[in-house]
Formats: sequence, structure tokens, C-alpha cells
Amino acid sequence: MSVLTTARFFFLSFSEPQSAGWLTAILSAETMFQRPDAALLTRQVLIVLQEMRQSRRSTFRFSNPRCTCCADIVTHDERHLIDTIRASRALDRSRAFSSAMLLCEGQEVGRVLTAAEALATSLRAAPS
Repeated sequence: MSVLTTARFFFLSFSEPQSAGWLTAILSAETMFQRPDAALLTRQVLIVLQEMRQSRRSTFRFSNPRCTCCADIVTHDERHLIDTIRASRALDRSRAFSSAMLLCEGQEVGRVLTAAEALATSLRAAPS
């Protein structure tokens, strides 16, 4: 859930720059991930999102992390993002590819998968 919440704050910044959601994502890193490498994980989440944004053609639908009712709802787009990362973490390249294709709407997924795999490797690693 930490990855999704972090991603949502970045998405909030993209859709409403005045919200400064990126500040919350960065300043809450240690609380979200509760690991010494929290800043790295936050950066890697942002890299996955940026690669996805470069590939996708339509607007990414996300739930507002600042709304307690909305935050419980996982959109279809968010589900594809999380499925891509989970599959990468489980080393299931086939499922990661399929999820990334849905996430990127049939567009190029190579860079998204590379970023997701890097994030997954860090998530699998024992905190340093």
C-alpha cells in the first residue's frame, strides 16, 4: 500500500500542481516505507510513474490520497500499476508484461518494466 499511496501523491501533483503532493510523497517516505532506503524507494516509484506517463496516451485515473473515503478505492489504472510491480517483485515476467501492456494501453512497455523491476528489486532487498 505504501507504493500506491506514494504514487497517488505524485499523481496529485501532476493533476493539481498547487496541491504540492510531491512534498508529501517525499517528506513522508520514512513513514510510508519504514525502511532506511525509503528515499530510494520513493524515487524509484516516481521513475516508474514517469516512464508510464511517457508511454500512456490517456489520463491515468487515481484516487485522491487526501480523501479518506476515496483512498479505499483502487481504480482500474491503479490496479494495473500495482499488478505490474507485484509481478515484477514475484519475478513473474509474463504477468508483469501483461499488466504493463494494460497499464500503458498497448504502447511501449520496455522502460516501464525496467523501472518496475528496479523498484521490485529494492522492495525485495532487506532494508540496509
